[in-house]
Amino acid sequence: MAPDQRPLVLDLFWDSLVESEAINADLVEELRASWTPDSWRPIGEILIHGGVLSLRQVAGLIGMQATEPHMRIGDLAVREGLCSADQVAEALKTQRKTCPGPIEILMNDDRVEGEDLLDALLKYARYLEGRVLRAQGSVAQAD
Repeated sequence: MAPDQRPLVLDLFWDSLVESEAINADLVEELRASWTPDSWRPIGEILIHGGVLSLRQVAGLIGMQATEPHMRIGDLAVREGLCSADQVAEALKTQRKTCPGPIEILMNDDRVEGEDLLDALLKYARYLEGRVLRAQGSVAQAD
């Protein structure tokens, strides 16, 4: 996903939480304000800063990912023997801890009830499924 698309997708996520009414709208807006796209650190950057991979290795993995977009950088690094699965797991743990995504922010807030969050996430998943099905229908009609 292009970096300029990420905020739009996340805006849809936060907006869907408000629309679902499963979580108080004021709380959603407060938590939304606590997350910024600038706080996100890609896994490659974490592996570089941790001394696990070099910049050149990560650049090579990004090149591989261009031809295998379904593969994640960490999975490619393990497959190519550049690091271990444990090192990637540790980097992912660091990523979640230092750069929590919106779902982690919601999960870690005591004011958000588990069932309310699950309800909101299920509604969002249904929304995304509908978008995918509509997009697939558009592609099929174009063929």
